[in-house]
Amino acid sequence: LRRVELAFATFNVAEWGTWLAMLVYAYAHGGVTAAGVLATAMLVPAAVGAPPLAAFGERYPPGRVLIAGYLGQAISCAVVAAAMLAGAPRLAVYGLLVLPSVAFTATRPTQSAFAPGLARLPDELAATNVVSSWIEGVSTLGGPLLVGVVLTVSTPGVVFGVGAAICAVAASILTAAYHML
Repeated sequence: LRRVELAFATFNVAEWGTWLAMLVYAYAHGGVTAAGVLATAMLVPAAVGAPPLAAFGERYPPGRVLIAGYLGQAISCAVVAAAMLAGAPRLAVYGLLVLPSVAFTATRPTQSAFAPGLARLPDELAATNVVSSWIEGVSTLGGPLLVGVVLTVSTPGVVFGVGAAICAVAASILTAAYHML
């Protein structure tokens, strides 16, 4: 359970961090209007993609779905990072930003199905729920804080690179935990 929650924590930091980096990128390339339009454009595919992803994920063991989700997040963040760092056209980057936006939507429902199933005792289940809620709250601050630090010395592309690395770490943590079951 600790490893599953640790992976969940890394995911949360990466999700909040890349979301903020996306807004900073859009703002730098078109101001408040671009950031607002892009934020809306990112939410629509994520909202539309979430139900089919959740339904697809129910067909497979949740641990494997989580690992695949974290890998998908790592790959999609790496693609966005590469595009940003290579100076790809703004509209191409905006289009690529849909990938991590959708990839991040699969984690919460799968985490909610997987972690409680690992609890052997009611106390472990209660503790898992408390830790998950705590992780959500702390990462809401931690992800943007990390981004603020990174952006003082770098660019949104680097933030997406860090997000890719963090999601890869989450996948490896969960892979180790999954093989222990």
